[in-house]
Amino acid sequence: MQRAGGAGGEAPVPGHVARLPALYPPRPVSTDPDSIDPDAEAPEPSPCQACRGLGTVVSNLGGESKTVTCPWCDGTTMFLPGHNAQAHWATDAPDAPAATD
Repeated sequence: MQRAGGAGGEAPVPGHVARLPALYPPRPVSTDPDSIDPDAEAPEPSPCQACRGLGTVVSNLGGESKTVTCPWCDGTTMFLPGHNAQAHWATDAPDAPAATD
């Protein structure tokens, strides 16, 4: 019995592009601190993608829609490298009530 596709191989999927293997290996990345150019300019800051550079986002927490300060950029409208957007929840959270037995 013959499978779909006629020749026994896999039938091509319409609209699907076959993934080809890479022609070249990835470029090596140096971890040597002496290879860093001290005269190189720092990259320009980029706008926050979460709030689209507005500094605020819409929160639906609690079932009600409200505008809040963007936790990813802290309202600065610019991407903050290394910033943990969820860190303030650990410090702003009210103390949990003690468990009762």
